[in-house]
Amino acid sequence: MKILAIIAVIFSFLLGSKLYIYWRLSRSSWVFSRYKKSLAATLLLVFICEVGFWILAKDLRFYDVGYNVLGLCVAITYCLFVACLCVDILWLCGKALSKMLKKVDSRNTQNLHKQADSTFLSSRDFRKEIAAIHGANLESAFSKVDSRDSKGCGDSRDSRHSKDSSGTHAIAQSLESHAPMPLSRRKSLKILHDLGVFGLFFLFFFTSRNNALHTPPVRNVAIPLPKLKQQKRIAMISDVHIGHILKAEFLERIVARINTLNADIVVIVGDLIDDDIRKISKEFGALQAIASKEGVFYVNGNHEYYHGIAPIMEFMRKSGVRVLDNESIELSGFNLAGVNDLAGLRFKEYEPNLERAKQDLNPSKPSILLAHQPKFARLYDVSEFDLVLSGHTHAGQVFPMSIFVWLDQHYIHGLYNHTKDTKLYVSSGAGFWGPSFRFLAPSEIVCIDLLPSESAHNTQIS
Repeated sequence: MKILAIIAVIFSFLLGSKLYIYWRLSRSSWVFSRYKKSLAATLLLVFICEVGFWILAKDLRFYDVGYNVLGLCVAITYCLFVACLCVDILWLCGKALSKMLKKVDSRNTQNLHKQADSTFLSSRDFRKEIAAIHGANLESAFSKVDSRDSKGCGDSRDSRHSKDSSGTHAIAQSLESHAPMPLSRRKSLKILHDLGVFGLFFLFFFTSRNNALHTPPVRNVAIPLPKLKQQKRIAMISDVHIGHILKAEFLERIVARINTLNADIVVIVGDLIDDDIRKISKEFGALQAIASKEGVFYVNGNHEYYHGIAPIMEFMRKSGVRVLDNESIELSGFNLAGVNDLAGLRFKEYEPNLERAKQDLNPSKPSILLAHQPKFARLYDVSEFDLVLSGHTHAGQVFPMSIFVWLDQHYIHGLYNHTKDTKLYVSSGAGFWGPSFRFLAPSEIVCIDLLPSESAHNTQIS
């Protein structure tokens, strides 16, 4: 039921974004405003492709093609939607700024008029005071000025007439400002709108695809652990999703980068495999090339269940990787435990069992738990563990999907103090699911330096 609700929300967003794109481009675009029917037909076709290929993905003959077409359609639609939204926001900000500047200019003009009037009145008062002090000579001189002023009454009337005419002129200007915009100016603004939208579209599209397909960068995290005697290093990856789009070459690049870290152990925290293992087993040869001092450890994720969890678990055991199937192992500096994913509760096989996973923990050493979904730490008592390592969220993968991730998992990405004694690190993942697309949610390989507890003040994330 939850999955159906999520799919409904996603497709509602896709439909709503297309309606917004049509409304915005048909009104403001110089290119598309003349081809509204073609624009509507194109957007409708894209939406049908998104829905249709999602359904056809159940048929293995269309699976890889469907994923690529679906991903391209979603990426194009989303980038165009965000580009239109950004241009609208910039236009509204510019309009608000223009109104504010006009108000400031009008206020300054009124202040200047008030200052001029007060200066004129104060000069007349000053003249009367001087005449009272210095007697008749100055008074007669001022009277001559008054006579000239009286002759200028006609001029003052002309001045008032001028003011009236200027007021009429201001009203005329106001009416002109509400008149229809000249055709050439409207065309220029529409062309400027198109340049802004398509410039941002290409920027978002190519940047987001590059974020998804390039080799994930290394994110360094230093975490102090109580009872740890000497520093240890963990290389962590999650959510690689080898299958429909990402193949052996992508995994090889990840392994090559991991091997530069000189890690004590390497952990794979679920969603490594995202297709029928019988079809893609040849894509995982790089697993045997991972270099670590004490081994490579793996727990499953929810996507392994979607493609047959039993053969995948058997394949991983034969790949030279230590599978932590609700069990723990004591390493040189700490305990490492792993639990199966929460999806096992729904599929009724390979279910998570925390009690079994922690029964052999050595209490004299710090303990680390691998659990694919971060909400596992909220659903179960993990107080016996000093650190929990999770993935699953992709940091939302496409903003603002991180909002839905938070509603479901309560954690998005990064290091959290789950409780006073238990820390939780949630990786954004190395790969992606669905569209070849990551927007404001970069991928990562995590290099975790575990520090003795006396080095607590050295906690760092970079």
